[in-house]
Amino acid sequence: MTNTTRTGRGLDVNALANATAKVTLGFKCEAQLKIDLAVEADRYSMSLSEYVEVLVARRHENSSENENRGEIERLKKRLGIYENEKLYKIFDKFKGKQIPYMDNNSVERQITVSDLPDAFFAVISSVKI
Repeated sequence: MTNTTRTGRGLDVNALANATAKVTLGFKCEAQLKIDLAVEADRYSMSLSEYVEVLVARRHENSSENENRGEIERLKKRLGIYENEKLYKIFDKFKGKQIPYMDNNSVERQITVSDLPDAFFAVISSVKI
């Protein structure tokens, strides 16, 4: 089976699939990119070829890391809603104290504020719906 690349050259997939030795993969890039990659490779005591092979082989891992970074940033923003300066002030003011609140069945209860989630719970519970 021969696939055609964008350059029109044939790519013999069967030969590649049956190759027992490494094959050459070449590409053109800006000179500065090659310099940067060579410097990075040297930091890891690798040849430029070895380093680029590792980068390409881990390309899917890197994309999941980027997705994880994005998810971490989204979670930090969401956490920022709950852990803000005002809530910390409420926590400091009521730390160790009991705060009355009404539960879902309109029964008066109390919560002792011992950590930030307790302060958050007290604030949320003070709103009547």
